Amino acid sequence: MMEFDETIENALATIKRLPFITTRTAQKILFYLLKNKDTYTKEFISAINTLLQIRECRLCNTPTSGEICNICNSPKRDSRLLIIIEDLADLAAIEQMGEYNGKYYILNRRIDIKHGIGPENLNLDK
Repeated sequence: MMEFDETIENALATIKRLPFITTRTAQKILFYLLKNKDTYTKEFISAINTLLQIRECRLCNTPTSGEICNICNSPKRDSRLLIIIEDLADLAAIEQMGEYNGKYYILNRRIDIKHGIGPENLNLDK
């Protein structure tokens, strides 16, 4: 395998840390970003930087740029319905089906007694 400049190697290693990204895929992403530095790469960096401003909704833990997420703020959502889910992937899957019109509460972890994570560790008092 070719050895790149240390800066490029560091960028490659960072890309490879993303889930499901193989060495070859990381190289393809890196080469694309290098080739498109003046256009897409700047846009990509800007989008990544905005992620640093994301926080959890104070009501349901959904990632949001505000204090309360769009789902909790929506008057179209049925506040009488609440589904408790493990993570954002669950929310995305349920929303994609287009059948549920209630609200969510994201635990962001699961009960794992073996590793000392019980209901008291899940911030359920919200």
